[in-house]
Amino acid sequence: MTKNRSKMLIILLTIVLIVGLVASFVSFTYPLSIGGVKYQYSSFVNELVLGSDINSGVMFKYNATARNVSDEQDYDALMDNTLSGLRDILDDSGFKNSTIARNGDNGVYVEVGGIIDRDDSQEVISLISNPQQLVFSSSSDSSDTDAIFATSSDISSIEALQAPDGSAYYVEITFKKDRLNYIKQKTEEIVGDSGTFYMLVGDQQMGSSTTAITTSSISMTTKDFIDMATTKKYAVQLRVGLLPLDLTCTYYGAISASAGARGNVANPMLYIWVALGIMVVASLVFFILKYKQIGAMAMFNILFYIVLGLFFLQSVPLVHINLSGVFAIVLSYVLAVVALTNTLESARQEYAKGKKLHTSLKQGINSTVVSTITINVMLALAGIVCALMPNMAIQSFGIVTMVLALLNIFCSQALMRLMIKLYLPFNSEDGKKCNFTKEEGNN
Repeated sequence: MTKNRSKMLIILLTIVLIVGLVASFVSFTYPLSIGGVKYQYSSFVNELVLGSDINSGVMFKYNATARNVSDEQDYDALMDNTLSGLRDILDDSGFKNSTIARNGDNGVYVEVGGIIDRDDSQEVISLISNPQQLVFSSSSDSSDTDAIFATSSDISSIEALQAPDGSAYYVEITFKKDRLNYIKQKTEEIVGDSGTFYMLVGDQQMGSSTTAITTSSISMTTKDFIDMATTKKYAVQLRVGLLPLDLTCTYYGAISASAGARGNVANPMLYIWVALGIMVVASLVFFILKYKQIGAMAMFNILFYIVLGLFFLQSVPLVHINLSGVFAIVLSYVLAVVALTNTLESARQEYAKGKKLHTSLKQGINSTVVSTITINVMLALAGIVCALMPNMAIQSFGIVTMVLALLNIFCSQALMRLMIKLYLPFNSEDGKKCNFTKEEGNN
């Protein structure tokens, strides 16, 4: 490889690395709006699914009752569907780290972890703290139950949409096929008597119409639907009202990270990030001081390992990071540093025996192929076994270990070979620039 080509590739990789570091640690709002909406970019770190033992959360308790007397005999099945529906709603809203369980005979317990800030906490509370049923009525008075002719039980789906021309946002409500004819008939009767039917959520009127329903879907829009985010929030609240059981929130509040409670630490994740940061900086300084120029290439490599590691940890659906996952991250990072150190130490020994620098570096990385692959493959296999365990802590350790062990093989062997190849055009002979020395008598 020529020096100019090597220089261009190093510049390109540096730009990629800088973009990767920004994407990993910086969240920001895009300067340009799309369809009148300004979207926010969330960093890789911000997207990590964190366990409630290292991050704050919100807890809810509900009382679940059957909507009709006839449903009470199928209460257990309806409860299972309600728990599943709540889990889907939270997942679709971006809150992946949630625990949903039955609490006693007719209670539901929901815990949402991974809460980054107060805004996230308030969003969860606004979404599911006050489930209300959508009803269709010939009266605008929500207390007039006799005027209600359709409820959430008659609806199959609710979806937030935007008009094709981008001019408006609305919620599309689709009725169940077996109830559609009845609803059409009732709206025709109401409209035929010069009446109006209303869409009500609790005491709030969400819409009205003087036109009979003729299709399987109806659109609902209000002046509050100013963007897609707001419209989706309304749709989610309505979806909670679609759940098979009627949920009444009896308690909600913030919960502290359990590890922080045991350790008397207000924000354990802050201390974890600080500790990891110190460990990373120390390892980067070690490479520079110990191996000088080739150490800088190793530092380059380890920064790519961090960026790629965070990318995969936030993008792989099954990754869940609790305290055990943090231990797995620390272990994997140490092994990544050790793998690069072994490569450079082996190259140093080859150079000390009298071999040329370029030969020493190539033989150094070749000599660690078997050990690096063996250790990380065994670690990945152990991670797969742990990932199959029912305990969440063991699963977290296993999945994180598996992902980072496979990444370590790529970075310590494939990527480091590229780094060495890019470095050699600038220095293929002078070992002193890499802090390498020859033993006496070897030249």
